[in-house]
Amino acid sequence: GDRVLIELLSTSPEFHTSNTLRKTGLPRALTPQPDSTSSDYKAIVYVDLFGGADSFNILTPHPDGGCYLYDDYFAARGGEKGIGLTTDDMDPIDGSSAGIPGCTKMGVHKKLSVYKDIFDEGAGIFFSNMGHLHKPVHKGNWITETQTDLFSHTSMKRESHRVDAFLEASGPGVLGRMLDILQDDGYVVAATSMDRKAQMIDGDPKTGRLADVVSSSGPRTIYEREFMNWRDGTDQLRPYLEEVHSETVENAGMFGNMWSQTFLDVWNKAETLTRSLKETQLLTEFTSRTDVGDINKSLRIVAEMIVGRNKRIDGLNRDVFYIQLRGFDHHMEVKQGLDLSLPSLNAGLKNFWNEIKAQGIQNQVLVIQGSEFGRTVSPNSNSGSDHGWGGNYFIFGGDVKGGQIFGEYPRSFSEADPTNIGRGRVMPFTSWEALWYGVNQWFGIDIPSDIETVIPNSRNFGCSVLYSDTDLFHSGTGTVAGCGGPTFTTEVNFNLAEPRYLTGEEQKLICDLAVDISADRLSEGEDDIRCYISDQTIIETADGGYIVTGEAELNFDYTINENKLNAGLAQKITKTAESFASDFVVAGATPVSEAPSVSPSSRPPSLTPPPISPPTDVPTTAAPTKSPILFVDPGSATQEYCKSFTDKTACNLTTPSCEWDQRFKGTCYLTGTAPDKDTCITNNKPCPPAPNQCCTGRCDETLDRCN
Repeated sequence: GDRVLIELLSTSPEFHTSNTLRKTGLPRALTPQPDSTSSDYKAIVYVDLFGGADSFNILTPHPDGGCYLYDDYFAARGGEKGIGLTTDDMDPIDGSSAGIPGCTKMGVHKKLSVYKDIFDEGAGIFFSNMGHLHKPVHKGNWITETQTDLFSHTSMKRESHRVDAFLEASGPGVLGRMLDILQDDGYVVAATSMDRKAQMIDGDPKTGRLADVVSSSGPRTIYEREFMNWRDGTDQLRPYLEEVHSETVENAGMFGNMWSQTFLDVWNKAETLTRSLKETQLLTEFTSRTDVGDINKSLRIVAEMIVGRNKRIDGLNRDVFYIQLRGFDHHMEVKQGLDLSLPSLNAGLKNFWNEIKAQGIQNQVLVIQGSEFGRTVSPNSNSGSDHGWGGNYFIFGGDVKGGQIFGEYPRSFSEADPTNIGRGRVMPFTSWEALWYGVNQWFGIDIPSDIETVIPNSRNFGCSVLYSDTDLFHSGTGTVAGCGGPTFTTEVNFNLAEPRYLTGEEQKLICDLAVDISADRLSEGEDDIRCYISDQTIIETADGGYIVTGEAELNFDYTINENKLNAGLAQKITKTAESFASDFVVAGATPVSEAPSVSPSSRPPSLTPPPISPPTDVPTTAAPTKSPILFVDPGSATQEYCKSFTDKTACNLTTPSCEWDQRFKGTCYLTGTAPDKDTCITNNKPCPPAPNQCCTGRCDETLDRCN
């Protein structure tokens, strides 16, 4: 009796809160499931090889056909006594899509033969040399432009889960944010992690949706747990628990009420999941000689949850699953370590792939295998490899346009190679955003602004390294917004008192200005224009100051009429962005050209700075309260409107409404109304015979100069 009393007491809302609750005596209703607005179903399964998998021993050059890169790879990995794969250690696949001259074959680790089978089947894609990036970088600027703790397990796992370099998003995980968007659109969604919590599948806390954590041994009901298992798993306590958590009166304490509601909802969910898994019949035996990390068990449960989805949650549309397989931090004996871990992964993925094909749902399921970072190509003294950066990863599914290798696999493994940043660490060419852009579209998120909500830094990569669902999936029809049209590269310049580069936040805000100005000038949507600052240089001036110069790359969507675009316009756009950025974005800066003294527009801007602290100690100031430029139809422009522009760049952006006259201090006139060129003379020149011919109507007779 005492035990039963303690068990019931420990579950009560009064035990967990400070509320005293008054009951109505009626049973408490479960929280109803939302109604679905769609009938289709898709699932994403993310398999995370934690520890930093040595993926240059998963996808390697293959010597068939005389590929020069294999010898380079094998030597860089230590040669005969090193850690590289021999021909006997790998299976060949078609490597022509990697685009490496003279290398028509690539190799896949023989212990991961399921990758070769799926690749050859045309259902799998390798992403080569991919990893966390703030923007496209090269060997000369990666340290400056990558403000995070590279080579750290904790930091890089967090970056791969968030895919949010500047902390601009509302939810912590990329898959969780995808579900946030879809749930808001009326989809019924679910997130499940095997054995542990995972940031990747967590969304905005405001949604109230929590990811489920399920044991690889399977879920257990409350009566199957040791604490409540006093009658061999029977549920004789059910009526008492239901009474403890029955309905309360309206003015009862909200914390206790929330505890009881959550208790019953979770209790019901666990029982429903347990029942659905027992009732779901798989068509594949999930056999495995070994099961390191319970990966085969986890994949079996995920398969059961996918197959029995409607028994689990009625009308479920979108499922995401996270599975972590640990043990890939191979600082010692990496070849032996992979030989021990990969067979279990291979068996589990093979069983899972066979099952979803047997169920006929392979086109609705996508598997993504990643890791927080790659490892050094060069070995250490313990026949292991150390923490690196870029790695090679794999996705597969029935809808995947497989048999391809995307990204930029290194062309050399020598220290002189542009991707080698020292100690055999390979700098990634492809960002996580490149993969997730197309995955978002495939999952049903096709509005560019929604994609930007999920992966807010995707616009910081231009157009060269992002993949649409058309690139990745047979069913894909989307494009990368803001790409396919002309690209222009121009400069932005700022005078600084101290030598420093523009921070990542400053670069993004300058580009936000450029996109905003471009959209107004062209009467196009901001989604149709992309901008990022690709490179920076610092120049010391004669007066002891400094100029930081950035190369701004502007990309335009293929739908924009190219007759509206030219290099001159792009230069005007970036110069105007530069002028206004000096006032509120770049701390302590002035533009190299004269900045406008006032903002002539009253339209509110569309940009706001990210709510984060910059990675350096340079503050980022607030956004402007006025928009840089207001564009009007030439027929409605007035002289007063044109003369409100005190800056040449701003005036010229209104062409053909207004035009700049450079004489004296310069004036913006309504087109065709500038004074005759003989009327005024240039500033700081001798006074004309008649004082009223000077531009201001004033002449300093002492200096004999216009002013």
